[in-house]
Amino acid sequence: MRQLNDLNSMDSGARGFPLYLYDTKKDATLFDGEVSASRKANLTEKARTYLESIEANESALFYHTLAVLHSLAYRSEHAGALKQDWPRVPLPPNREVLMKSAALGQQVAALMDTETPIPGITQGDPRPELAAIALVITDGGAPNFAVTAHWGRQQGGIVMPGTGRLITHEDGAIDVYLNETTFWKHIPKAVWEYRLGGYQVLKKWLSYRETSVLGRSLKPEEAREFTHIARRIAALLALNEALDANYRTVTSRALHLEHE
Repeated sequence: MRQLNDLNSMDSGARGFPLYLYDTKKDATLFDGEVSASRKANLTEKARTYLESIEANESALFYHTLAVLHSLAYRSEHAGALKQDWPRVPLPPNREVLMKSAALGQQVAALMDTETPIPGITQGDPRPELAAIALVITDGGAPNFAVTAHWGRQQGGIVMPGTGRLITHEDGAIDVYLNETTFWKHIPKAVWEYRLGGYQVLKKWLSYRETSVLGRSLKPEEAREFTHIARRIAALLALNEALDANYRTVTSRALHLEHE
């Protein structure tokens, strides 16, 4: 994350965990501009000792943790602990296994960072398995980018989600309508229902872009961004098998480092 984190950026329980900590002057503020500061990895002594023992760095541990946390098998096995506190993260016994896990975590990070362009997803020709997802289609004439299908509304200064308009096909794919004539075609059900931070990602995105909320129609590039997000989610879901296999590999001979 390259931006400041707001405790309410997703929900009141959202938290950000920085990879690095900066030692700045106690009286420094956000408005001081560049402030020279020393940087250190945000690690416990146990984590530091572990990394030194296998000759790896803090970035590898960070991305390994991200890969583990996105494993459905891990989240299923630790469902109770995830609801109460952070469960233990299994640590690979050697550098080779750690780096393979970290590489998966880097893929997850890139897919979740909408500011990171990804060839085959947001750049160039889409990957074959993603090409048909969330194409902008119009029933006739030029596309209309006004979002008027009741996806969101203002209530007391808060944006409330609406029901919107969907058409579900026999194969389970969903068409998501902006208005009466224009829609995003063929969104897999799992992509449409994907949640992050407790929110249904695509539906949440739409609720804030209802014309009555946004105050204008979408720009063509904003409509394409919805397509890109849908394809990012599809690519992320396609990693599930690899993420679970990675988790099982790690846990087969894992060390454990208790969260502190």
